[in-house]
Amino acid sequence: YRAWWSMPSLARHKSAPHTLASTALARHLAHRGVNATRVIHQMEAMALSAVRTISGKVCSREVVPSDKAFELTRFDFILERRFADPFLIEVNLSPNLEPKHGELANDVAWRKRLLHGVLD
Repeated sequence: YRAWWSMPSLARHKSAPHTLASTALARHLAHRGVNATRVIHQMEAMALSAVRTISGKVCSREVVPSDKAFELTRFDFILERRFADPFLIEVNLSPNLEPKHGELANDVAWRKRLLHGVLD
């Protein structure tokens, strides 16, 4: 996994420390003349389809009631270069949030904010 802000094509579209990956992607695609709304909607539809496909098969709702638990999932996409058509390449159930060596300080910061927000 490579943090999106370490990719030069997306990093230049980061306007603030808390810029979302989808915001930077939309800016990058618009800069290239690609309909960013179309691409992001396609990605969202693929992610939703994947969730619907595995819903109820991965975790048993009988173990922990759904109103007392959550699942964190990361979807990895690649974009075809010319038309920016997205391809879902991987779904990470319970992605590792442990920072690795060499990661940027803001990467560690957003992970901590996420965990504190969920657990508070």
